[in-house]
Amino acid sequence: MDLRARLAGYGVFFTTGLLFATLVTRIPALQARFGLSEAALTALMALVPVVAGVGSVLAGRLAARFGSAAVLRTAQPLLAAAIVGVGLAPDLVTLYT
Repeated sequence: MDLRARLAGYGVFFTTGLLFATLVTRIPALQARFGLSEAALTALMALVPVVAGVGSVLAGRLAARFGSAAVLRTAQPLLAAAIVGVGLAPDLVTLYT
């Protein structure tokens, strides 16, 4: 395997892990900020694996069509922007849209 591709793969996994770790550590603050009940937070957290599964299938199809490098160059910045968007959302309506 090409060293550049391997290092890029490591970078993608590191960045994704860092983004999600940042989000997960802020869950209590986000729950308080948006006034989410335990049930609402549980329902929201239950959606995470569903969205991840759909995203994985979609990413696989896009990678087969356009190549994994192109998909990652697009998806990583979008993921980072989405995580930042969670922190900047002023209310629940914005958070869910």
